[in-house]
Amino acid sequence: MKTKIEKLKNYLDLLSKDTGWHIIIEDFYSVLRPYEIIGEYLSDKKWHTNPYCMKIKKNPRLWKRCVALKRATRRSERKRGCAGFSVCYCGVAEYTIPIFISGVHIGTVCAAGFFSPLSRKMTEILAKHTESGVEEFEKFRQAHLREADEATVSRLKSYLGVVADMIIDIVGNTPLMRPTSNKNAPDNRRKYFLMAMDHIDKHCCENITPLSVAKRVNVSLSYLQHLFIEFSSDGIAGAIRRKRIERACRYLIETDRSIKDIAFSCGFYNTDYFSVAFKKSTGTSPLKFRKLHICDLEPDEGDL
Repeated sequence: MKTKIEKLKNYLDLLSKDTGWHIIIEDFYSVLRPYEIIGEYLSDKKWHTNPYCMKIKKNPRLWKRCVALKRATRRSERKRGCAGFSVCYCGVAEYTIPIFISGVHIGTVCAAGFFSPLSRKMTEILAKHTESGVEEFEKFRQAHLREADEATVSRLKSYLGVVADMIIDIVGNTPLMRPTSNKNAPDNRRKYFLMAMDHIDKHCCENITPLSVAKRVNVSLSYLQHLFIEFSSDGIAGAIRRKRIERACRYLIETDRSIKDIAFSCGFYNTDYFSVAFKKSTGTSPLKFRKLHICDLEPDEGDL
């Protein structure tokens, strides 16, 4: 079994490198999930991580619509029972191959991020919701989605078909049992988010990254990123930066340490970047912040 998993991983790596496709495998029955080697390609839901999709889903209303549409797409795939393109409301096409064993839909192989035309009205709506100009929005969309010509479609059918066959061979006669604990249940999603926030709070001043936080709570980076968007309307990197700024504010008020020393102590290894990030977050420079708040803490003459 391990050899088959390794062959699948090697094929996916080669395929991603050769084509540039963003490939995801949905594993509804957790047949592949126990094998960490394949983890980067697994996703319980098909959350696209290209910049255009992430821009769309930063808006909570659009994010909820993406979730609802994904569920409807999966139901449609089960009924359709064959490979093909599906297109979301924001003009992103994905090529999917549903995987069936003994009539059971055990998962899906997908290559995402292909371009599909949008009506002028929908473009205007999405541009408004993402706080962009219409022309700016359309250029951004075209820059981050790829065209699917006939040659590409032919390759998708062939290459992803091989991936589906390899998975069917791996599953073999493995009993198909739905996991009783669903990582994507609301309580569990919040649990992973809170675990990540707790880790960030305790280690924000260390050399942590979004990837290291995801590894710490044992979920994929893309999955955790979407949890942060869902529960905090902020990314993981933004949460780390915010915690570091909060710690810096405390040091500025409570200590007489230099600005450079505080910046380094809070995980900022470039003082210029620290000053820019601090001003963007608080509206003032670190030095002015210190002077303002120290004055606020000093007693008035009448209190002496």
